[in-house]
Formats: sequence, structure tokens, C-alpha cells
Amino acid sequence: MNTYPQEYQRQQVAPTGGAFADIDLGGRYDDYTKDDITSPSYNQAKQVYEPTPLAAGPAGGCSAGTITLGFNIVLHLVTAIVTIVAAVSHMQDDGYTKHLTPSHTTDWVSSWCIVMIVGEVLGVLWYVGWFGLVRRSFQTPLPAIAGGGIFVAVFISTLKLSYFLEIGDAVGHPTASNANDHMNARIPEGANWCAAAVYFQCFVMASILFTAQSGTYFKVLQIEDWVVMPERQRKKAAASKLVGAWRARA
Repeated sequence: MNTYPQEYQRQQVAPTGGAFADIDLGGRYDDYTKDDITSPSYNQAKQVYEPTPLAAGPAGGCSAGTITLGFNIVLHLVTAIVTIVAAVSHMQDDGYTKHLTPSHTTDWVSSWCIVMIVGEVLGVLWYVGWFGLVRRSFQTPLPAIAGGGIFVAVFISTLKLSYFLEIGDAVGHPTASNANDHMNARIPEGANWCAAAVYFQCFVMASILFTAQSGTYFKVLQIEDWVVMPERQRKKAAASKLVGAWRARA
């Protein structure tokens, strides 16, 4: 039950507009923000996700927050599978010093593959486990920094491997014997997996950054709608009554 009179309820409050227009695209997902957060019956654990790199926004049903949580978990799992397949495809049998082409004498290709495999497994387990199971898991930044650092290391290793595959054979064979004998024809099998892993990891890092930001903004909107705005309207009504009383005396 709402704790404010009808004129103070959120339904009467105009939402924050965009920079150029006030187009409302919230649709039915915006219904999940209608509950009064100051009500004694409000259950925060069931109404809203704590802002983390994994989840954010309203909880329950087909809310935007639930969809975001499912999307991020699937994104992490798919990215891990693609990255691990790409790494295994280029792992060398005789250790991390083995090179894919003779043109790169200082590249440690298999070491990148090891980082890609171990880092993805640790990163996904850490993020899903910590931010999925721990209460108020984002109240300290250290777990996010540790997991985020792992994902950045995996991304850099994957990017290096992808770039290595693209140019390595061309440097080793600068002159093509015919028009069809170009570097892409000699890229080792699995290069497409590596390229796909790079793009998937771009979305993973974007989700880590913007999911938490969006969740924080959602909670700020709740405070604006149910704490700040009612208080502003109460003061406005009190001021109107004061002006009316002054005019009546005049």
C-alpha cells in the first residue's frame, strides 16, 4: 500500500526526460518500479537486484532486470566456450614457447592460450559465484577489480593471438605466388574462433561496465520517485496553502 496521498503517488510524477525529448520506451517493464520503497511492506530483496556487473534493475517476472541477468549469464558462458575452443585450437604440444610461424621469434603463443583458458574459467566462476550468491556483493570494489582484471587479461591475450594469426603468415611469406595464395589461405584452423572470441569479449566488458551503472541509476530513480518527489510536492502544497492563507487575510 502506498504511504502517500493520491496527489503524491508516483503515477502523477513526470519521468526524467532525455536530452532532446521525453519519449517513454519503458512500456510494461516500468510497472516494476511502481512499488513504494518507503512502505513497510516493500521487500527489496524480491523487488530489485543489487547493482553489480552481473545484475541490475527490477526483479521478478519478465522484468528488465531479470532479462539482463539471464542475458549476462548466457553471454559469459558462450564467451567462455568460444574463447576456450579458440585457445585449445592453437595450443602447442611442446610448451608455451612454441610459435605458430617462424616470423615471430619472441611471441609466446601458447602462454596466451593458457591465459585465455584459465582466465575465462576463473573469471566466469568468480563473477557468477560472487555476484550471484553473496549479499551486497558490490559494496566493495575489490572483487570486481579482481574479476575485471582477469577478463581484461583474457581479452588482451585473445587480441594478440588474433592479430598474430592475421599477420604472422603474411610476414613469413611476404610474396604470394598467385592471387589466391594470400595470408588468409594459410591461417591455422581455428582462427575464426579466435576472431569471434574477441568480439564476444568486447560485449562482456561492456556488460560488466554498464550493467552496474544502469542498476545504480535505477535505484537513484526509486529514491527520486518515492522520497525526493513526494517531499518536493509536499513543500509545494504547503507553500500554496500559505499563499492562499495570505491572500485570504488580504
